[in-house]
Amino acid sequence: MRFVKGSPGAVYGANVEVKVVDPSANPYLASAAILGLALDGNIHEAVLPPETTIDPAKLSDADRDAAGIVCLAADQSEVIAALDNSKLMRSILGDPAVDMVVAVRRLEHECYGDLGPEQLADKFRMAWSL
Repeated sequence: MRFVKGSPGAVYGANVEVKVVDPSANPYLASAAILGLALDGNIHEAVLPPETTIDPAKLSDADRDAAGIVCLAADQSEVIAALDNSKLMRSILGDPAVDMVVAVRRLEHECYGDLGPEQLADKFRMAWSL
């Protein structure tokens, strides 16, 4: 998450940017998940970790560990399993929504998980064009 301060040139003031959502996400489910997680944090009085003001990728593993910075999983099957097994996300989105996302993402991974970025771009470049 990134907080952008207001400035004299920003007529509408500051904003908050969520950086973990990519264009493949369903915007309604992503928004519900973010709001549900924020509500859960408020209910349980979660404390924010210290601010990270530099690119975490430039830190050593030891420095990231010391700062409590955890990298997101890079393997899609691990991410899908984490969602499938998340009691919190199931309580926020509901079992039917989580089951649907997991089923679709598993099918996509099975069908296209071995393709590289160029192959994926070629395959889907015009998939949603009119």
